[in-house]
Amino acid sequence: SHESHSHEGHIHAERHAEHSHSHSHESHSHDHESHGHSHGGCCAGGLYGHGHSHGEVPEWLPGKRGFRWLSDLSKTKSSIIGVTSIFLFSLLPFSYGGVIGAPLRSLRFIGPFLVYLVYGIPALAGALQHAAQLDIHFLMTLAAFASVAIGHSSEGAMLLLLFALSEVLEEKLSMKARASLDALGSLCPETVRRLPQSARSLADAEDGKKVKVLELREGDRIFVRAGEVIPVDGRILDGLSQLGLSHLTGEPLPQAVSPGDRVTSGAVTIDGALLIEVQRRAEESTLQRLAKLTTDAKVTRPKLVTLVDAVADRWSFAVVLSTLLIAAAPPLLWRAPIGPSLYRSLVWLITASPCALILATPLVYVSGLSVAAANGVLLKGGRTLDALAVANGVAFDKTGTLTTGSPVLQSVEEIGSSAHS
Repeated sequence: SHESHSHEGHIHAERHAEHSHSHSHESHSHDHESHGHSHGGCCAGGLYGHGHSHGEVPEWLPGKRGFRWLSDLSKTKSSIIGVTSIFLFSLLPFSYGGVIGAPLRSLRFIGPFLVYLVYGIPALAGALQHAAQLDIHFLMTLAAFASVAIGHSSEGAMLLLLFALSEVLEEKLSMKARASLDALGSLCPETVRRLPQSARSLADAEDGKKVKVLELREGDRIFVRAGEVIPVDGRILDGLSQLGLSHLTGEPLPQAVSPGDRVTSGAVTIDGALLIEVQRRAEESTLQRLAKLTTDAKVTRPKLVTLVDAVADRWSFAVVLSTLLIAAAPPLLWRAPIGPSLYRSLVWLITASPCALILATPLVYVSGLSVAAANGVLLKGGRTLDALAVANGVAFDKTGTLTTGSPVLQSVEEIGSSAHS
């Protein structure tokens, strides 16, 4: 017989990683990391955002309601599919002769126009909101609109569209990658039956009343029925039970506990009720600390993303300053024509924008985390991928992590001659 494979033990591996790697650079989050894209929901800001939301509209901007409506429209599925399809169709090399020549010529204009309307205007409003920062978002938006000024509107529209699609893809992948982490919070119940301090046995369980788990304090006594989840770390005062820990540690066999034993939050009582004395408050218990460490590690950006963000801000300032010099210096110093100087400055602005790097870097990590989560591997964040890139070996706990520990019958083979029958 063979053991069937399982992914249920992946939290076990993460748990050991949390206890062995909970030093400072894994457990804190930078202030600037909270300024991600505001897509709403659990994934606001994505995993590794580009800096700020494209839909932010300055309060001083006239017609801000219209800008906000466009911003909301740009995030809908219908606008993404519709605008993208029309724009890509407008790039096809059609012949403009015959009866349909005029509509096709109009389509060449309508495609980029829709992209600038639906995605360009909200991006421009967001750039104006943070114009003083001269960040990479401001630079990319400026490059997209500069493309129109030099007669390459389709290229600028493509940049805006890629930027918008990367946000949508990052959001979707972030939601998948966080699904396993969100399951940690659902393990712990919200309420529990608290008993008086005088309670000494399970016979006193009827004297208890339901309270929120967050209200529990050290020394409180709680009653946990068979089949319920233990909400906080504690010590058993009365009762016998088998505890299921496979969803936390990966071990398939239940653990027998009796009075005097310590229990951890998240454990499931299988066949007996327990009277437990609280030893840690809810926010300090094992399950909550595990969820917090994992969440903190998730928002800690990978080294490459941090490096790109740090360089991008300085690079954006240098590009904007050099663009102004290229546009103004020749006419002022050598009395060169303004038109060619302005054209060269806009070309420099577009070519100097590191659009591909900024678009691709977060998606690489988010895609990696999403693929790992889809295959049952829970990674704490992008820094874990960085560590795996230089790892020479990996140690696994087999039973409960790589396998379920439950033998199953694969086949039956007859051995020897059938003549004896």
